Amino acid sequence: MLAEVQQYVRTIDGGLNAFLPVLNVSNTRFDVNAQRMMRAFEAAYSAQFWQHVALVCTHCDPGAESSWLPKLQVAQAEYPQQLRTRFGVACDVPVFAVSKHNPSTLDPIKAFVLSRPRFVPPTPAPAPQPRAPSPPRRHENRAAGVVGGAAVGAVVAGPVGAVVGGIIGGQ
Repeated sequence: MLAEVQQYVRTIDGGLNAFLPVLNVSNTRFDVNAQRMMRAFEAAYSAQFWQHVALVCTHCDPGAESSWLPKLQVAQAEYPQQLRTRFGVACDVPVFAVSKHNPSTLDPIKAFVLSRPRFVPPTPAPAPQPRAPSPPRRHENRAAGVVGGAAVGAVVAGPVGAVVGGIIGGQ
């Protein structure tokens, strides 16, 4: 799935401003799955990734502050510290609270996103193509050269000298 995300991100003209992992405020643990996700993104996008990260805690609804505010305060204190300890993150990673009942809770997130410069993820090196196994041969002669501006290569094998493969480039 990460490969699909990377491919999609590369199609966005000018890159991204921010990565916003969204977590339910009821679960303030920085669990193994959240750590794996962050490690995968860091590996895919380099350490520069962390300058574009803000954590978003959901279910921070007005009128129910007594149930979520202590958890949010724990998340705001512990998540950035855990990112510094476990990942060596040198920058501050903000933690925002949002509520579907209060659209203005999105304003600080919008400000963060707009304050980030565009991030263009590095293009990964192409994966090496696997080579097809060669058939067993008793002996082999290889020849390569340039003939009339065309690259030529051939493999001649076997006791009768059959041509096994060759490449001739355009002229």
